[in-house]
Amino acid sequence: MAGEGAARILRAEDPEVAELCSSGWEITARSFAAVLHAKDIRASELMDFLIGVQPIEIRELLASDSPAILELDHLTESDYPGRAATAHTPLDTETSVATLEHPGFGAFAEDGRLIGMTFVDVETAHGSAVADTDFTVVVPEYRGRHIATALKAASLLTLTERGIQVFRTGGSADNTAILSADARLGYTIDEHWVTLERPA
Repeated sequence: MAGEGAARILRAEDPEVAELCSSGWEITARSFAAVLHAKDIRASELMDFLIGVQPIEIRELLASDSPAILELDHLTESDYPGRAATAHTPLDTETSVATLEHPGFGAFAEDGRLIGMTFVDVETAHGSAVADTDFTVVVPEYRGRHIATALKAASLLTLTERGIQVFRTGGSADNTAILSADARLGYTIDEHWVTLERPA
């Protein structure tokens, strides 16, 4: 994982971490990555997550949802914990349009308002496709209701039907909500990262 600006982002076990710390750098954030294989997905449990958030509607996002996606992204752009390793790049008129390579899933309140969403990057290498969560966000007033879990469950159910065999996700180690959601879905943490910065 490349550094960003003055920050260095390294695997936690990298020997360079200790070297940088001894020369005055400080660990300013910790992050993680996790994996889930399609063979380990419990489809019935994922469906329970979707049922559990009703009457919130969870569905795949369409190109026509782009204005609502941009509005929600702007509303929540400062809500991502962590530093350089987990920074969210704001969406624009192009990246807000869901595609097969960048599918999105939304949570809609009873009044039709988009209140949460997750986007996934699908990449194919050596004939095998991997789906990696780009970001997941829910508006503050609807947090704590397992909507993020339901959104990610919808993405897993849909993308396994499309033949995806490997799913990856990650985020800030301080984001207890997403850590809990990932654990409920069956993800296993397999990477730990640290962000280091040199004091001014």
